[in-house]
Amino acid sequence: MKTDIFTFGEQPVRAAMVDGEPLFVAADAAKILGISQVASTLRGFPEDEKGVHSMHTPGGQQNMTVLNEPGLYRLIMLSRKPEAEKFKKWVFRDVLPSIRKTGCYNVLPAA
Repeated sequence: MKTDIFTFGEQPVRAAMVDGEPLFVAADAAKILGISQVASTLRGFPEDEKGVHSMHTPGGQQNMTVLNEPGLYRLIMLSRKPEAEKFKKWVFRDVLPSIRKTGCYNVLPAA
C-alpha cells in the first residue's frame, strides 16, 4: 500500500488511501496538535474512527495507528492549542476537500 506524505509547515503527516478513504497516522496529527499522550487520547475514540494499518516506513513495513476522516476531525477538535487552529483550517479547507474532489492532495510519495 502506497504511503502519501502531506506536509503542514515543516511537519509530515503520513496517510494512505484504503478503499477510497484516507487514513491518517495518528501520531503525526497528534504531534502537530500538541497532543503528547496519543494512546490514552485514542482510548476514548469509537472503534470505527481508529485502527491499525501496515505502512511502508524507512525502517520497513510497520503497523501504524491510523484515523479515518471522522477520527481526524475528533482529534483536531480535542486540541485547544493555537497551532491546532492553523491545522484545523488546513485540513478542513485544503486537504480533505481536495481528496474528496480529486482523490489526492499535492502529495509526495514516501521514499
